[in-house]
Amino acid sequence: MRYVLRLSLLLMLVPVFCMAQSISDCTPARTVPDSLRAFDPGETVKYVIQYRCLGIRSDVGNARMVLSEAEPVDGRGVFHAVASGETVKFFDAFFKVRDTYQAKFFADNGRSIWFHRDIYEGGYMVINDCKWNTVTDEISAKAEYVRSGNRIDTLLAGRPCTYDLISMYYAARNMDCSDVEKGRNYPLSFVIDEEMYDIYFRFEGREVKKVPRMGAFRTMKFALKVIAGEVFNGDNELYLWITDDDNKIPVWIESPVKVGSVIGRLTGYENLKHPLTSKLE
Repeated sequence: MRYVLRLSLLLMLVPVFCMAQSISDCTPARTVPDSLRAFDPGETVKYVIQYRCLGIRSDVGNARMVLSEAEPVDGRGVFHAVASGETVKFFDAFFKVRDTYQAKFFADNGRSIWFHRDIYEGGYMVINDCKWNTVTDEISAKAEYVRSGNRIDTLLAGRPCTYDLISMYYAARNMDCSDVEKGRNYPLSFVIDEEMYDIYFRFEGREVKKVPRMGAFRTMKFALKVIAGEVFNGDNELYLWITDDDNKIPVWIESPVKVGSVIGRLTGYENLKHPLTSKLE
């Protein structure tokens, strides 16, 4: 159970879709005008995390993403996003989670500028900072492991499609999905702590998805390859459903774990930029 709770916020941050062409041809961030951007400052999206095992379903945590405007950089508009996750009160007694992720990225193309992660998970505490050189794509990454006192400073050779988790979430929503090929694997990379990870996603098709207490939505379904470790066995794929409209917000995220499965479902939203035309009821 402790690893399921650790996974809760991460599930909300990994949605990626319609992005790169091939491993050797990694598509740079897409520049979009304000009118076509999928979001604006003021948007808030909320989720609940549910664990399922042997017919038992338990809501174990909540996650929220809030977008605001930051000070411009080099005359360009910048957004500041904050994602927070926490266990519900009952599970605090078993494995308390209080996670905060922050990122700043360019408003016009979603490119990462700065990322900060402050983690408290059952006594495990990490503070992580990353800064991007937007000319060379190099990333200065620092991770401080509070309990052990260990600190790691790393300079990573990023690529034009290397994001932090939060910027990746927003940049993905601005991508053009009109020519994505069903069944094809598309690569992407992201940085967390002092390491860079390569992943891929695949378009599975369109379907209507019912979300409890939120209604039914026309959606696009994607599969995402996840990383082997404490929770996943390396063969798992995470599945997500995003609204098939101009907002492209995830409404349902589902992943098997080593024991059972984890569900992330939409519970609320405020100040969406575009009409939620995908909602059917």
